[in-house]
Amino acid sequence: PYTTLFRSFLFISKKYFTFASYKSNFLIKSFLQMKKYLLLSILSLGLASCGKDKEEVVVDNPTSADITFSIDGKEYQLKANSFEELELNVGNHTLKTPQGEEVSFEYAKGQGGSIINPTNTKYVLVAENYSDIPIEQNHMYKLLFKDFTLDGDVYYGPFEAVEGYFIPHTEGKPWRYGLNEEFPESITVTDNGSKMNLTYKKIFRPAEFKKEYQDLIVEE
Repeated sequence: PYTTLFRSFLFISKKYFTFASYKSNFLIKSFLQMKKYLLLSILSLGLASCGKDKEEVVVDNPTSADITFSIDGKEYQLKANSFEELELNVGNHTLKTPQGEEVSFEYAKGQGGSIINPTNTKYVLVAENYSDIPIEQNHMYKLLFKDFTLDGDVYYGPFEAVEGYFIPHTEGKPWRYGLNEEFPESITVTDNGSKMNLTYKKIFRPAEFKKEYQDLIVEE
């Protein structure tokens, strides 16, 4: 038998919600309304490309300016707010940033989907919970909630920053859903008769995070 689990944190109705034991002086506004339900079978996180000497990486430019950079001496250009997927050999590489700084990084087997970040932008990881446990009782998930600051605004939720010129992604970690993917509204899993409590992460560009979670800025 199968069971369907829906998003926990982001499916709270659009209202003020208080976690008294975690943040008694703050209120959280959650805002997402249900979109259409999508059923998604959980497949193996093992990458199909695992073991290959070449795998694709995402080179991302989330800024409002066009950039020029090079990887191993080959020059590339990226338009503002655009990305490109490149096939990269496993091994050591050198990125020359738009500012002319040279940065060395190692690309290992099994790291398909990693991000090359020439602008050294700070991205955001968001943890979403799929569970049949009510969020008010889901203590393990609520432990992920904390203050998170981005460009002067303080959010309170399951958020964390990730940055660096090379951001590795290995076998579905630290994120399951990439920059150009969305959280599914629901997932379908095998029902083993016990409570289900699954947490997955998605990586967001800063502008997309702000747009998606602007109503979760905390207020005293």
